[in-house]
Amino acid sequence: MAKESHKPTNRWFKSERVTFGTSNIDAENGVLSGVIMCQVGEALGHGVHLEQSFIEDGIKKANENFKKKGMKARFGHPSMSNETLGSEMGRFKNFRVEDDKMVADLHLFDSANLSPTHPGMKDWMISQASEDPEAIMCSIVFKPLYEYQYDEDNKRVNIWYCDKKGIWNRCRNQNGEMTHYDPKKDLFVEMDDIYFCDIVDQGAATDKLFSANFNSDKFSVIATEFLNDNPNIDDFIRDNPEKLFEFLHSRHAEVFAPSQEMSEGHTGLLNSIKKFFSKKSSTNSPNQETKKETMNFQRSLEILGKETPSAEELAEVKSEIQQFTGANEKFTKEELDQHVEDAKSAAENAKQSELDQANTEIQSLKDKVQELESASADPENPENPSGKEELETANQPEVPYSVKTANEHLGD
Repeated sequence: MAKESHKPTNRWFKSERVTFGTSNIDAENGVLSGVIMCQVGEALGHGVHLEQSFIEDGIKKANENFKKKGMKARFGHPSMSNETLGSEMGRFKNFRVEDDKMVADLHLFDSANLSPTHPGMKDWMISQASEDPEAIMCSIVFKPLYEYQYDEDNKRVNIWYCDKKGIWNRCRNQNGEMTHYDPKKDLFVEMDDIYFCDIVDQGAATDKLFSANFNSDKFSVIATEFLNDNPNIDDFIRDNPEKLFEFLHSRHAEVFAPSQEMSEGHTGLLNSIKKFFSKKSSTNSPNQETKKETMNFQRSLEILGKETPSAEELAEVKSEIQQFTGANEKFTKEELDQHVEDAKSAAENAKQSELDQANTEIQSLKDKVQELESASADPENPENPSGKEELETANQPEVPYSVKTANEHLGD
């Protein structure tokens, strides 16, 4: 499969609110039965939908990976930059499909009450489930495999593919063409694997689930969480992108020289960064806007920071920028060819215009020559030093005038 780099991933996914009935609570044994981990429908605010196949795949993976010991349940979503020690509150067991839901039983640890970071987790969970079950939500942590849509014939069409490194790639059809994403149609996600199911409350900062990465590259997670918690940073970077590089320089992590010494190419990248951090249009979901505008800046910055990047590396940056601007999605090959032809035609017209202007000026000089020659031959004006001087200046060897000649004079 031909690939087009998109973004690193492994996502938090927020299910609908977990609804506990009092009959589901065994306070003595610390068991909450019939907990809804996630269900069919729209993942609100994330631009994707879950089908029944997602629920069934989730149960299959959960039983394959956690049937013996159970799947870890954590109190909130532990920060990927910190240890998870002290956040484990129990394990999910007895995974099953109930209608359109992924369901399991949560067995709470007695030791959850002794957590050094979240003391009293077990008692709080039982009390909260009894008093206000609608305030509790589950959030599964999983790795997606495909994001897809259905065509007019109700056939599945894969749009994005997530590889083993957690990088999204554009899918292509049997003709090698990138599959078309239709913003008017629902986008579905397929699960590749499942890792945890965390318990989060209504007021927690988990409204931003499905936005952070779960992988070994903790910097991307820290940066994502920081930007989510400090939205004004986006505006600042958009308006002052050079400050980002000054900061990196101060941390002995210079990518390339500060703005005064930046080349034209670097300035162009700054403009791209401004666009990346610009406010997104509200017409599309945040998830889709990110897909269209995310660019692999780190790799491109490394290449542009080199004194003599190779042709292959520059081509890689060019490809990233083309993806960033959405050129691959906007134009077909025929349309791009037409744009090239239009550009050639415009260039020829421009050259012809310059040629016409040059010929006009030359003709004016010729006329001046004739005028001076006539003046020199006038018996009433036998001496005309100034006219002779102008004649010598103007009477230069004639050259053939053509587009080719003009191209040579104009540097093509």
